[in-house]
Amino acid sequence: MLAVVTLRSGEQGRDYRLPTERDYEPISRAETRAKTILDEWERSGKNTHCPFPDEPLRRVPVTFGVINVWVYGMNRWGDIYSCRQKTALEAFGRIQRLAHERSVQHDQNAMALAVSRCSAFWSSLNMWVPQGEFVANVFGRQAMPMVWDFCEVVPTSTASGGFDGAIEWVARVAESLPATLRSGQVEHISADEQYLPDGSANVWFTDPPYYDAVPYSYIADFFYVWMKRALHDLHPSLFKTPLTPKEREMVAYVEGTGTAAEAYARFEIRLAHAFECGRRLLSEDGLGCVVFAHKTTEGWEALLSGLIGAGDRITASWPIATERPGRLRSLNSATLSSSIHLVFRPRPDGAPVGDWADVLRELPNRVADWMERLQGEGVRGADLVFACIGPALEIYSRYAKVVDAEDREIPLGGDPAAADPYQRGYLAYVWEVVGRAALRQVLGEDEGASGLEEDARLGGWCFLCRLVD
Repeated sequence: MLAVVTLRSGEQGRDYRLPTERDYEPISRAETRAKTILDEWERSGKNTHCPFPDEPLRRVPVTFGVINVWVYGMNRWGDIYSCRQKTALEAFGRIQRLAHERSVQHDQNAMALAVSRCSAFWSSLNMWVPQGEFVANVFGRQAMPMVWDFCEVVPTSTASGGFDGAIEWVARVAESLPATLRSGQVEHISADEQYLPDGSANVWFTDPPYYDAVPYSYIADFFYVWMKRALHDLHPSLFKTPLTPKEREMVAYVEGTGTAAEAYARFEIRLAHAFECGRRLLSEDGLGCVVFAHKTTEGWEALLSGLIGAGDRITASWPIATERPGRLRSLNSATLSSSIHLVFRPRPDGAPVGDWADVLRELPNRVADWMERLQGEGVRGADLVFACIGPALEIYSRYAKVVDAEDREIPLGGDPAAADPYQRGYLAYVWEVVGRAALRQVLGEDEGASGLEEDARLGGWCFLCRLVD
């Protein structure tokens, strides 16, 4: 133990002191209590889940290490908690299960959510934030890195990370729900399966994964292991597997001795198939929306190819502020401050063939008009650039295909460095036109861009390319 942080009585701020022998006494009591809990469970014949998470914590099969604690000997989910943290979570979970015995289902669900939130503050992966003097949630980003000097919260504290705060969060969510909330139906099924009749949906909305950016199911196990112990008796169908299912997850996991390129190819095929299923589900006058918050051209090409190839016509794109400012995930990474919502509708079966020359003539004016409109609404930076993609793609996606004067079909993506439009693809022209339009907005109208020397224009264009890539 390095230090003890205390609240100042009757005023704001924190005090810091060195630990004393008395501070170590609860640790010894927690170790004794943890052993007693396990002994009682073993004597009961182990006919229930182990009180502490004993499920294996495996290496994530992605191309970079987002969960690296297993390298340091944390081989089971229970290993990431100290004895005090484990016994505290087990105790609150036991209290929560009493609600089930008293047939208070709603209380049990709400209590389980509060305990689940506490688990993100009561582990050996929580850091102390000196700037604001509070305990940080484990998931400042979608990863579980090793922490060398972690912070323990007093569960009954009213400061950040305490149980009172968790109850307050759950209560605020419940209070914000509409009084006339209607029940819906949720199915646990893969997005690339045909699970409803053709044309039966009026809205198809999705926030898809991006290659291996987030290993969702592996991170979900962090919460699953505690929720399973709290709610298995009440919702057995939701917690029938030891850990969350992973075999069919649409994330670019590297399988066995495979490569990242193979994993990416599998992801793109499945993403396109999911969009095809969504297209079949939508009614002819239905509306679709895809959320995307990534700023690499490769990511956009994979997403747009799947959409347009499935027979969808993109009609608009709107930046919506869904991302928390200053979150760790947004620092030095390919994320936007807003999520771009691509709106699309089914393209009619009898859509015409587009002329490449007409598409190119319409593109600059459409992008400029949309960029001016978005700027008037306060959209800036990379969000402004990527929000113009939708109107640019509407021109291309309204046609069954776009052909040049030699009747060659112009693909959506290709080699941006190629001179031949057939090889470059439409997206290369879109990035160029959007970049030039943004440069004019930054430097002023025609005089701003045309009045600069070639080196200066090139520098501005490289800056915008850096912003996009």
